[in-house]
Amino acid sequence: MNTSHGKMLLLAILVLLALFGWWWYIHSKNNMGMNKPSPPSATSPTVAVSSPDSEPALGVGDLPAPPFSGVPFSKKMLFGYPNPAALMTALHEKTLKTLSEGQNLKPAVLQYALQAYACAVDQNLAPIQRYLTIIDYSLPSTVKRFWVIDLHNGGVLFHTLVAHGRNSGFVDTDSFSDTPESKASSLGLFVTEQTYTGHNGYSLKLNGLEPGFNGNALSRDVVIHGAAYVSDDFIKKYHYLGRSWGCPALSKLVSTPVINQIKQGSLVFAYYPSKTWLEDSTFLHCKAKLPWKW
Repeated sequence: MNTSHGKMLLLAILVLLALFGWWWYIHSKNNMGMNKPSPPSATSPTVAVSSPDSEPALGVGDLPAPPFSGVPFSKKMLFGYPNPAALMTALHEKTLKTLSEGQNLKPAVLQYALQAYACAVDQNLAPIQRYLTIIDYSLPSTVKRFWVIDLHNGGVLFHTLVAHGRNSGFVDTDSFSDTPESKASSLGLFVTEQTYTGHNGYSLKLNGLEPGFNGNALSRDVVIHGAAYVSDDFIKKYHYLGRSWGCPALSKLVSTPVINQIKQGSLVFAYYPSKTWLEDSTFLHCKAKLPWKW
């Protein structure tokens, strides 16, 4: 009896071990299959991996700035990062508001502009002002690439089209000059001066703060003014935007309110990913405190 019972108990244990081994084998095989990447099906779409932006990507906190190619900014874009919560914590409320309202305003360009503003104020080259103007010449002239930023509350007051000089390119801007009679746009930081009414109507003088890049702006008569060739209707009709003789010309519908808002001492930051300018500009490498924590 005892021997028979012992054999039955042993047999039962062996059966249980066999069942457990079989379950473990099936479970492991299924897990291995789940971890293997499945081959793309003939009907599944191919997702293209975008190459990194060629422009310098400034860090947001310790995270890289996302590349934008005219795509309107939204908070959902932040979830493309491995740690979106960290990025949301790193981004200041004013930064999020400005990028959201600025639509195609690139985070790196905004950060450069804030840095340039802080350096100029720190060096007593410009007074503390509520508004900061940004022009991004890396964008084509057929899209809105001119912003007036409210530094007190965050956000965008104006977002509009702006023309470049006729010798700086056609639709895309790819050449810049500070040479008199060059009819080209200039890069860098400017400070606005007084207004006047001249050949192009109500206009705003710009004083370039970066010799070698825009130091001749006053003598070249580089001013902000309105122009009939800057409008959505012009683009629809001719499929390009008109060009100036080097001035950042605006639509006549917005030029007067923009000029009245930024005249007499505010800063205008004209950006393009020029390696020489990015390396040599004194306004991009000082340690002045930004208008708000980035």
